[in-house]
Amino acid sequence: MSKSSTTRINFRSPGIDLLILCLIFRLLLLVVASGFSWVLGMAIAVQYPSNSQEIPIVEKFFHGSNDRENISRTFALIFKSYL
Repeated sequence: MSKSSTTRINFRSPGIDLLILCLIFRLLLLVVASGFSWVLGMAIAVQYPSNSQEIPIVEKFFHGSNDRENISRTFALIFKSYL
């Protein structure tokens, strides 16, 4: 009797390579989407400026304001309004 030859199919698991590629892709997608939304928000803010006399939070961060308490108070008021 002859041996029946069975072919074994070796499936390679996706492994760490696919995981790293997936993480890089998702991080890149997050960065691009965040940048796009930032630019869109700035464009809307330029077209429809606020009537408030306060300096925008972004300007405070860009100019390195040492008034961190005022910034944290502003964030607290913003998040408080959502609750």
